[in-house]
Amino acid sequence: MTYKEKLRYLSESKELTQQEVGAIIGVDRKAYSHFETEYTIIPIKHLITLCNCFNVSLDYIFNFNSL
Repeated sequence: MTYKEKLRYLSESKELTQQEVGAIIGVDRKAYSHFETEYTIIPIKHLITLCNCFNVSLDYIFNFNSL
């Protein structure tokens, strides 16, 4: 699953709209939409808030693997 697919999956699993997720991380719906579609890179401060909201790690969102 790609980064943008995971963002969509996480918001859908909690039944949150882009507007609601944007409000949680402190941006408007359009800005969050750009993050979700990979049009704009999501700043780390928003990623951390997002991870806390969905109770996941950055490793999960970006498919980082430890060797």
